[in-house]
Amino acid sequence: MSQEHIQFRHENGKVIFVFNGKGYSMPWEKADDLSRAAATMARQAEEYCKANQIIADNALMQRSGFPMGLSDNPIIQDETIKEALGSKYLRRVLPWRDKNTSSGIGGIKTRGAVGAPTLSKRAAT
Repeated sequence: MSQEHIQFRHENGKVIFVFNGKGYSMPWEKADDLSRAAATMARQAEEYCKANQIIADNALMQRSGFPMGLSDNPIIQDETIKEALGSKYLRRVLPWRDKNTSSGIGGIKTRGAVGAPTLSKRAAT
């Protein structure tokens, strides 16, 4: 198995990165764009790898009535509701609060998990 080796540095206002002995140079603005895109893809890959844990945590939150979710992925949201409604463990530790809940089943206030909250930066006013 080969090991990848990555180095980063800056020279004369440009970002230099060396990947497996090959050097690449780019303006800092492009390096900034690249880092944002890489971080976004890394979070999506992490979500894929940790989907089962996200579903379990999200189901616990939904079953307890917490109004937000941990993912915007529709497949994870669907599986969350299945888990929240069907898990023997969750049904035992978080039983139905009121069978007459207006739009939900038991402790679940809605049939759909709200997606992950989004944080954004705003300029100070």
